Amino acid sequence: MSQGAGPLAETRAATLEAYVKAASEATGLPIAETYLSGVVEHFAVAARMADIVLSFPLPDEAGTAPVFVP
Repeated sequence: MSQGAGPLAETRAATLEAYVKAASEATGLPIAETYLSGVVEHFAVAARMADIVLSFPLPDEAGTAPVFVP
């Protein structure tokens, strides 16, 4: 399932399904077993996208923008 090279790649496959099940239970939003693998795969894709964003180096002086300006 997991194809990332980021910091979470090794544990992602083992933990995403458990996370999705726990989040489903905690929020009271059941996920039918039929759809579980698809939901887990979407979380895996989101995690890989996060790895790309988090791997971008920022200088120490970079700060948050107080207002979004496109």
